[in-house]
Amino acid sequence: PDAHRVLRWRRDRSAGRARTRPLFRRNYAYNDHRDARRSAEERGSESGAEESLDAHEDAAARGARLASLLSGLRRTALGDNDEGLEDLLRSVNAVESASQSTNTAAAVSSSSAGAAVLRSGKATLVRPGRSVEGELVLWRHAIRHSEPVESGGKVRSWPLHLLVELHVRRYLLQHTALELMFADGESAFFVLESRKAMYKLYKRIIALQPPRLRYYSERHKELRLAAATAFWQQRLISNFEYLMELNTLAGRSPNDLAQYPVLPWVLSNYEAERLDLDDPANYRDLSKPVGALNEERLELIQQRYEEFEDPENVVPKFTTDRITPPKALFCTICCESSLSRLWR
Repeated sequence: PDAHRVLRWRRDRSAGRARTRPLFRRNYAYNDHRDARRSAEERGSESGAEESLDAHEDAAARGARLASLLSGLRRTALGDNDEGLEDLLRSVNAVESASQSTNTAAAVSSSSAGAAVLRSGKATLVRPGRSVEGELVLWRHAIRHSEPVESGGKVRSWPLHLLVELHVRRYLLQHTALELMFADGESAFFVLESRKAMYKLYKRIIALQPPRLRYYSERHKELRLAAATAFWQQRLISNFEYLMELNTLAGRSPNDLAQYPVLPWVLSNYEAERLDLDDPANYRDLSKPVGALNEERLELIQQRYEEFEDPENVVPKFTTDRITPPKALFCTICCESSLSRLWR
């Protein structure tokens, strides 16, 4: 390939061990957002036109196109044409991903066709930075979330035979959410209309007895916590994996920015090129909170504490520094930018 060509990467959507996304894939659809000033109507009309064309494209035509691309790929590989090889790989990747999504949707639809609807109702699909309202439908072999037509009409389906974990979650301080985790690394965070509706769906999914479901109750939570602690003490899992397990069991999820996983601040040396983990000077003083490590900041906080007084006794002197969606989004953007630079 050309030495001056810039390669773009993106993180894979599926989560690996400890709910991380360790895989990087080539980003053939990179966008520098130079056309961000265009109106939302123009973008919506263009995307709608593209989606309508994709929707009417025949699966047989996709297969024929993929076959022709693969034959061209073989010829190009024999001819040692690197630029042509990359172009063909890019086309094969696009067609193959479209075919896989079509086949997955067709498989779920065929398995659900003619099957009785076990539960249905309004639900919001929560993802980082976005909440999508729609209708949730549960069949025996799959669960589906459909957006309204005016919002794009996108349909997402998850097969229940891949379901491995089922968690009751809070959303906006209310126990109305369920989080489903699947064996392929996907996860879905649903917010139901009420707590009653959430528990009905929860019990209905458990009654279906998905073959891979291994965690869904408080008793499992206690056993899982004890097992994770034992594995960590025996050095069978890393500190990060243990902390992510604690976050998951505590109800935190990467899907909800208001309950994003948190990790303790342990190190104090961020300037040395090589870090000696056996040197106590490289660790912060764990006997004090983070806000009290800096003496100047500690004096300022004490001064504010002494001077502040609410006449109505409504606002407390100290407020908790909880994680908020803007903070979580800012940190994830910084991490994404740092990781992208490593791959350039």
